[in-house]
Amino acid sequence: MFLLLAASLLPAASAAQTLTGRVLEEGADVPVSGAAVSLVDRGGRHRAGATTDSVGRFVLAPPEAGEFVVVASRLGYETTRSPLLALEVGGRASIEIMMRAMPVGLEGLEVSVEREAELLLRNFGHTPGTLGSRWIDREAIEAMPLPVGPAEAIRWRGIPGVSVAEPPTPGTGELCVVFARRGGCALVILNGIEISPLAAQQMNPHDLEAIAILMPVDATTFYGTRAANGAVLLWTRSGRR
Repeated sequence: MFLLLAASLLPAASAAQTLTGRVLEEGADVPVSGAAVSLVDRGGRHRAGATTDSVGRFVLAPPEAGEFVVVASRLGYETTRSPLLALEVGGRASIEIMMRAMPVGLEGLEVSVEREAELLLRNFGHTPGTLGSRWIDREAIEAMPLPVGPAEAIRWRGIPGVSVAEPPTPGTGELCVVFARRGGCALVILNGIEISPLAAQQMNPHDLEAIAILMPVDATTFYGTRAANGAVLLWTRSGRR
């Protein structure tokens, strides 16, 4: 496990402090997308979170000045912690995090996926257990009568206040998960990366490993206004998109 500071604090014109950076694979210097990045204070409290994009970039906005540690987690990599960072009001920092690959075999993969989900959900103040019926694991998916995709699995679950819009023709259309009194479709995230509702609906049902449904109030704190209608988090067995 290794972390490289790319730059120290730099002056910023805006009063809002930010911490920007990239997550890369150690030794290969390739971006790690879909990593859960958390900003943790000295007391161990989560203060901000983000998910790396397709080129490993992330942005964190601490609620106030102080001393923090950045924690990066991703299935297939060792969890990486930064040294203690001192962020000041009006400051701007840039950091590169180098994550060491940790191959995951097929045996015990389900546990690894649930561990990855737990790490990501912690950013929202949740665990699979606290989500209740809004968490659908592989056991629940396999208990359904036929191989099902995300839309069918969510319908079978019968989550209070959550519905799935019916496509005009069975087996077609987009994954549109709707919260009562919202009307719009929830954002869709697959293995930490935002995907289109159409791509989600076309997933191979046999690859689906777990689903988490986030309420709008939780989703917007992490994904911003594009998650104003909530978010559907999907994980696959092999991490395939």
